[in-house]
Amino acid sequence: MPCEAFVIVLDDEDGGDYHVVYFFDKGVRYAPKRLPRGAGLSGHVISLGKSFFVDDLQTENNIR
Repeated sequence: MPCEAFVIVLDDEDGGDYHVVYFFDKGVRYAPKRLPRGAGLSGHVISLGKSFFVDDLQTENNIR
């Protein structure tokens, strides 16, 4: 799948932090980390409960 960025985030069943298990951006794979519940774009996507495509993070109008 061609893309500049890709992330897989798991929601902790006990309601704790999110677990970023795979994060790839502009040719770099970053180490796994934890995010506070509801934080950032990942928190928004998890709250929607469905996949989310962002064509260009620089332009909010491209979010669909």
